[in-house]
Amino acid sequence: MLSGRKRSQRLAMMAATVLTLVGGLTSCAGNGGVSTVIKPKVRFVNAVSDNTTGIKLKISRDNNTYNLTTTYTQIIPAGSDNPSSLSIDADTYDLELFDAGNNDSYAAQTQQFAPNSNTILIALGLQNFGTEFLKRVQLAPASIDVAPPNGSKARLYVFHAFNRANGFETPGIDFQNPGDNPQYKVTGINYATAAPIVVDSGNSLTFEVRRTGTENIYSTTTPTLDAGGIYLVLFSGLEGASGAAAPQVRYIKLN
Repeated sequence: MLSGRKRSQRLAMMAATVLTLVGGLTSCAGNGGVSTVIKPKVRFVNAVSDNTTGIKLKISRDNNTYNLTTTYTQIIPAGSDNPSSLSIDADTYDLELFDAGNNDSYAAQTQQFAPNSNTILIALGLQNFGTEFLKRVQLAPASIDVAPPNGSKARLYVFHAFNRANGFETPGIDFQNPGDNPQYKVTGINYATAAPIVVDSGNSLTFEVRRTGTENIYSTTTPTLDAGGIYLVLFSGLEGASGAAAPQVRYIKLN
């Protein structure tokens, strides 16, 4: 049996140990003792070149379901040229693409979204792909760094969603200034992937989209870029097509 004095000393030591543990946990959590988990942010872009009715993306997990529908080359959620984002819990989700007109299912996959991540989900390909299964509608994720670039720079994420004409394999692309010695250049961007590049802001730079390793120019643009701006540069369309499906480059501001 412990004496009353020894029992009091032991209780005091146990209390001190508990306070030390709680203090350590609080300091790990940050100021105020509250740990803040930043939810993943998601946006959706329709880059299916021959789509006329819109594409719907279903994001689901357990009883949580989000439906995002947008038309060709548009981003959602969006407000003018300054898109907002859909905030979801960090987890693995089921993703499925549908035609917004007849609700046909095009593609399905799973995607994990980590805390504090920013992801653009891009639907691309062709509804009418014939026997060229590599060109069928698919969904590709692009991870975005939303921290503004330093000084007067702008950060571009060049995404390749362009398809060559029927019967021709789609090559990679280069994104660069004109000429043989461009100031800015990123090469070998494969289909359904994005490549980042930091460039000067303003409206003095012209950019070409070329077939990788050649002088074959698909598109030429001279955009106006904000200092500190972050842009998705979406290269989409179908070779030889006219109207909305013609090859095009769209600069979509992300911040």
